[in-house]
Amino acid sequence: MKDRAFEVTGSILKSEDLLKRAIPVLLWLLIVVVIYHPVIFESFWAALVSDAVHLSIPNNYFAAQELKEAGFPLWNPYINLGQIVFDGNFMPLHPGLILYLLFNPWLANTLMVLTGLFLTGLGAWKFLENLGFGFWEIFVGTLVYVFSGPVFFQHIYHYGLLSLLILPWGLLAFHKYDDTRNKRHLWVAALLCVIAANSSDLDLTVYLYAGFAIDRIVCLPEKGRAGYALTWSGIFVFSLFTTLLWSYPWYLWMRESSRVYRNYEGIITPGFFNFFSAALFHRWLSFFPYDNTYFYFGPAVFWLGAAGMLKFKKNDYTFRFFLLALLFPVFYLISRVFLHMGMRYFTAVDAWKSMPVFCIALAPLAAKGVRNIMAGGRKQKYLALLAAAVFLFAGLQFSRHNYSGPFSEESVLFFAGVFFILVSGAILSAGRKKLLICSIILSASVTLLGNAILRARRDIKTPSIFQPPIQCPIMVPRETAEDLTVYRGIARQPGYGGIRSRAALLNVTDNRIVMAGVPTVPTYTTFYNLNFEQSMIREGLIDEEAVLPYWMKLRYPDSVTLAEFGVRFLIVLRPHSIPENYKSGWVSRPELGSDDMEVWENIHYRGRAYIKRDSGYIAGRVEFRKDTPELVSLSVDAREGDKIVLADLYYPGWQGFVNSEPAETEKYRGSLRAITLTEGKHTVSWRYNRSRERLGAFLSVLSLAGLVLTVNRENRRKRTCRMIRG
Repeated sequence: MKDRAFEVTGSILKSEDLLKRAIPVLLWLLIVVVIYHPVIFESFWAALVSDAVHLSIPNNYFAAQELKEAGFPLWNPYINLGQIVFDGNFMPLHPGLILYLLFNPWLANTLMVLTGLFLTGLGAWKFLENLGFGFWEIFVGTLVYVFSGPVFFQHIYHYGLLSLLILPWGLLAFHKYDDTRNKRHLWVAALLCVIAANSSDLDLTVYLYAGFAIDRIVCLPEKGRAGYALTWSGIFVFSLFTTLLWSYPWYLWMRESSRVYRNYEGIITPGFFNFFSAALFHRWLSFFPYDNTYFYFGPAVFWLGAAGMLKFKKNDYTFRFFLLALLFPVFYLISRVFLHMGMRYFTAVDAWKSMPVFCIALAPLAAKGVRNIMAGGRKQKYLALLAAAVFLFAGLQFSRHNYSGPFSEESVLFFAGVFFILVSGAILSAGRKKLLICSIILSASVTLLGNAILRARRDIKTPSIFQPPIQCPIMVPRETAEDLTVYRGIARQPGYGGIRSRAALLNVTDNRIVMAGVPTVPTYTTFYNLNFEQSMIREGLIDEEAVLPYWMKLRYPDSVTLAEFGVRFLIVLRPHSIPENYKSGWVSRPELGSDDMEVWENIHYRGRAYIKRDSGYIAGRVEFRKDTPELVSLSVDAREGDKIVLADLYYPGWQGFVNSEPAETEKYRGSLRAITLTEGKHTVSWRYNRSRERLGAFLSVLSLAGLVLTVNRENRRKRTCRMIRG
């Protein structure tokens, strides 16, 4: 054993082997430093202004605090009127949560993003290396995966980051097992599947597992297919079911109280032309919130893909995986068509989340393109470089907002694009040997034509030729992140005690509110409670057409009604201002405001819990005895028939008690919790019932046991795949 250890150590320390291992590590460390240099050398945190601050950081921080107190995060009272933790955005047992247990949430978020980008690039590098590609082929293919759009977009968006970095590592483990038949790699593959399933939202996880399944279908062996299919089907199914601890109550939440089928019209409606404009020259034709982070390289990636198809064989892994991965953009477009047709079951499909799997298919295809170009003659290489320069210049030049020149007229651009396509068609007829040149000219043609369509349809702001769309992620200055002065002024008391203040946002959404611990009505979250939405509409606080899948816009700030929802503050983002006819019941609090917002206080505010009498009079505050995420206990002195109202969300998981005896919880205002009391002093409490989660936990344990049995029973019969990897 000692001799073997010395032998392995000596092998690792060989200069050539050590350099080979160190190059990708050092290279991706350098790339991380270049991209996130404001974080490393300046006073910035790697946090997106809106979504990371609203979703990633507070959810992770909340889960970490619960775990530190020996609890398990199930109900989050800090978002709106409260909701289950597993709202489709967040899984509470992902590996990055360790950072939130060790550091403050801002630093933990920064470290998670930097580490995530590094591991994503390194995983793609190792995956392509295992496929047999050379250094420059791997280098280009890795850049394509990380920067071609969805992957790097997810790093900016802080959404599903851990699952995305697991994708190439998971495929690597699959192939290592295929090559070595070492069960250790099978255990690693199973573990990575479990981590992936427990690290992201449900729909992104399903897409990633679809990518895993495509890989296994492509690598289907010629012998022993039944055992192969049984093993991998068991790994996928059982690892997915290990999430039932939280995915089961999440499903119940959607079924009972979520408006998951709310139409995405006005938010995510790229459509056919939008999709191809983004894919070909970096820009959506109409407004889309992710316009500068989707498909950075545009036609360059697809041209490399075309070059990679020059020499393919029937059993070529790269080509077969790419053909099956084409299902994802097709599915994306079909779902958009169904969406525009008003088909209900497609209104909540986040089909764009499938694109990372398509990009992992583009990576080896681009690597093959580099190989084919480098293997060609000098003329072919020069033509390739010339074509790259042409379409990059054309794509950037014609997408400039202030462009003026001989081709500034849309009609001229259009006919120029048609001309280039005709020329490409003529060259295509020359034969297969011209495919590389044809693909180059065709990509340049499509670039010109696409930009012609862009100019003809809409004039939008885009970077100039000297400001390409590739940019550093949006980052929050450290002093801004750590000193949210405005929100500190209206925030709840530290810890779980005290009365939490709620804020209403007039006609806008401002996601930073949650970081300060202020539940908002309404604010940004994946799924509102359907009863809450209908209550807001009935009360005239919002317009029905202003209700979108991710947020509701407050139109009329009725101070009396909002007081019953526990709203103490009204926030108006400048340059907007509160109209005169809306100011009734609101008092300006300039000391709590800032340059970009003004704060108004509700004079009718009675607290988060109050007594409602038949006369309509709302009594003053009750006393909070205990206030935790899963237990709220109140002391109240009531008259006969009084209702004690808690301005938290009514949900079947909450069970009411009066003086430790079970009591029926009523719906107040269609969405709040209330209990009718008899005369006297009472202790009223609501406790979150974990029965559903217990059932989910039991099923998760069974699934984990099934996964262990599946891996452990895998036989060692030799199977042949006969797949050309590189």
